[in-house]
Amino acid sequence: MKKSFLMFAYILVLAITATAAMAQEDINFADLPLVAAPAPLPSGYEGMQWTNMFYVDPNQYASGGLGYKNLFTHRDVAFIGGTFCAPVGTGCFGIITSPPGPISFQAVNAIMAAGYQSNQVRVTAYRNGTYVGSILLLLNTTPHKVNFPASWGSITELQITTNGVGNLVLFDLGIYRLGG
Repeated sequence: MKKSFLMFAYILVLAITATAAMAQEDINFADLPLVAAPAPLPSGYEGMQWTNMFYVDPNQYASGGLGYKNLFTHRDVAFIGGTFCAPVGTGCFGIITSPPGPISFQAVNAIMAAGYQSNQVRVTAYRNGTYVGSILLLLNTTPHKVNFPASWGSITELQITTNGVGNLVLFDLGIYRLGG
């Protein structure tokens, strides 16, 4: 009886530990220095790689549109687009990847908005360079939560592409970190 109880307790501890390791992480941009002018989002922030993505304190950014106004707290937001994509011409993109090595993640959800006016945004998922799936979103300047398809599973890259001169403001990204 005592051995059975100890075995049960051991299994329970393992299950609780595994569940804690799989807790959803919400990546917001609260730990970044408050900046009045857009700055490149540092590669490695929150353990992820950020390409062609910027951040700014929306309360200090005079050029920010309605979508930049952070309704949740007074903290920085990440974004793609605007004048930072002028050389691209027809649209803009930002890429979020897991760090090098056998690491992947599952994209769960995001809180996002269009920065200045309604626009279309495509979010595309890849696993080690192989296309997994994509969703097309019509965003306006009111931040709202977007749920990503669970069928994407373990991925290593999210590519976010805006149409035309539109842009995307990212307030929060919910992920699970996974192994290779």
